[in-house]
Amino acid sequence: MSSTVHDIPPGVLDLLALPLLECLTDAQTRGAVCVWDPTEDPLTVETAIDLGERQHNDSHWFPRACRQHTEQRMQTPLPSSEVPA
Repeated sequence: MSSTVHDIPPGVLDLLALPLLECLTDAQTRGAVCVWDPTEDPLTVETAIDLGERQHNDSHWFPRACRQHTEQRMQTPLPSSEVPA
C-alpha cells in the first residue's frame, strides 16, 4: 500500500512564504482549505500537503495547501537575499 501523504524535504517548509495569519480565514488557519486559496474545495488527507505547525505570538496554527499551489510556490525563484548559503 502506498502512502498518499506528500512529503516536503526538510528545510523547504521554512523557505515557503505563507500569507499573513491576520489575512487568513478560520478555515485556512485550521488547514481545512488551501492556505493560498480559500475558494478551493476543502482539503482531504489525500489532497492536503501539511506545511507544518506555525506559531504567531501566542497562537499555533496548522497551514495546509493543495498540491498545485505548493508546487507553484516551490518553483518560484527566491529573491537573492533569501537564498540559503
